[in-house]
Amino acid sequence: MKKITIARNGIEAVILPDFGGMVAQLRIHGRNVLRMYYEKLGLSNVLAGGIPIMFPFAGRCRNEEAVFNGQTYPMPMHGFAKDLPFQTGAVNQSSCEVTLSSSAHTLHFYPFEFSLAVVYAIVDNAFRTTFRIQNLSGKRMPFALGTHPYFLTTDRAQTEFSFGLKEYDCYLEPVVQHGFLEGGLSLADKHDTVFWNGCPVCDLNNRADGYRLRMAGDESFKFVTICTWQEAAACIEPWQGRPDAPNHPDECLWLDPMQTADYTYDILLADA
Repeated sequence: MKKITIARNGIEAVILPDFGGMVAQLRIHGRNVLRMYYEKLGLSNVLAGGIPIMFPFAGRCRNEEAVFNGQTYPMPMHGFAKDLPFQTGAVNQSSCEVTLSSSAHTLHFYPFEFSLAVVYAIVDNAFRTTFRIQNLSGKRMPFALGTHPYFLTTDRAQTEFSFGLKEYDCYLEPVVQHGFLEGGLSLADKHDTVFWNGCPVCDLNNRADGYRLRMAGDESFKFVTICTWQEAAACIEPWQGRPDAPNHPDECLWLDPMQTADYTYDILLADA
């Protein structure tokens, strides 16, 4: 198993290019920030923990299908990138790059030629992820990516969380429940919910596991999904779109042919 380790300013990260280019470990002064089960890699990378990449779309599409230019394609939940090996680019002490390019395999799901470069870097007290997406096809390309951090939360009663989003769709019931958040949100409660409408900056203070963090992305990351049914983890996920985005073109981001764009979010880390 190939591992890339970068470290600076008391922050250390381990990246696994062969397993969707995911972050497997993130530490602040030796304390784990992520929950990770290595034994699940290859069986279900997105359930192993760490921080999987969800591209080209986060969430589940209706009937696990997406329609592009009038044709229907299969689209796995959270996209296909999480299950594919990435190539390793430039690596130094505090940053690394991993890349995924379109192939005959990806064209089965997504009829666009593309390049996805993911740059992980430690900048001051932040673990920064930059996605560089290039549309190499001759037609406009939609996407709405996300990541799936599994933040270690061994005792959620000692974990404080806040953000500025108020509207949500809850997926805990067979029928999606739409509503508006009044007051705060406790990670000790059960959630499988997509939030939007407001400020998406997230603050987490985990006294039990000894770390604090703030998640702040660029303006493309308008949605935050919170899922708390996993063991010893709270998934707080920055997304660019809601579930089923490819079947709602107005909710996607688009790149023109040969256009390149960068999208960035930071996880700022400190001791609790």
